[in-house]
Amino acid sequence: MKAPAPTATRITALTVRRRGQLRLTVADTGAGMKSETGRGIGLINLRTRLGEMYGDAGKLVVEDNTPSGVRATIEIPDPGDAR
Repeated sequence: MKAPAPTATRITALTVRRRGQLRLTVADTGAGMKSETGRGIGLINLRTRLGEMYGDAGKLVVEDNTPSGVRATIEIPDPGDAR
């Protein structure tokens, strides 16, 4: 019996500056998250660091990328915004 052909995974990255915020989103079309994904020590440390540096203005969101994959978004105040 022949193994199924691997499916291609697409990875996209997008950076947006808007209303004094800088948003970086990285998404893929892979297998998606397991129920505990998004709570590992690396992500906990990143959320802590964002909070220390930017308070409530620093955010990390990890979510399903419908119909498949994962999307991670970091949002911080735009360092190039002179408001």
